[in-house]
Amino acid sequence: MCAVRRRSFIIERHEFQVQGDWVGQVFTGVLTLLVGCSGSGKSTGFESLLYPLGLNSGKIMHAVRSCTQVRLVFRVGDTRWQATRPAVHRGGYVSFENLSDPALGEVRRPVARGRGGEQSASEFVMELLGIPLLGSGAGRVGLAEVERWMALRQSTIATAYLGGGSDAVRRLTGRVLLGLHDEHIDGLQQRFQEAKSAHAQAKASAAAMRAGMPGCPA
Repeated sequence: MCAVRRRSFIIERHEFQVQGDWVGQVFTGVLTLLVGCSGSGKSTGFESLLYPLGLNSGKIMHAVRSCTQVRLVFRVGDTRWQATRPAVHRGGYVSFENLSDPALGEVRRPVARGRGGEQSASEFVMELLGIPLLGSGAGRVGLAEVERWMALRQSTIATAYLGGGSDAVRRLTGRVLLGLHDEHIDGLQQRFQEAKSAHAQAKASAAAMRAGMPGCPA
């Protein structure tokens, strides 16, 4: 089985750089409640917390667009990290710094996965959290899928289970987070889907060839 080492994830500080100055919010309590009227931006505000980690699936707050950089200070287990991302939607790099051990230096990861297979920022975060980045014919588990399990949204709580998405992806994400998904089986499923697709293409090509040959039964 795929053993998930559960690691705590605690947000300490969320900051915006505006005209050279850093302003933001410090979170000191064990539990933080975000309360507001419908349409006031609660979900967008939550997504902005994960924006510095490489999340690209949500909306971007006006506060993010109008600043230079966005920074998040968080803890994974006993290790404090700082993630800084320029306010450029769906592009650029995220800079990660290990505040518990500054000697390790800066780690830079692209927001979008590189063509050469370079690890993305969100994939780096998933690695820190100990969550396997698995994919199968049914879908792929990434930070955007995990984010749906982190907050209940007013806009979908009454109409969609865990923020929506396909049943297959929700099941896969749940199995990964609970440590019930086997990486070997995941690989076999991917190879099966590839073989199934290749077989369908070959079958279609053979049928097209037969159709073009006189006297050949279809």
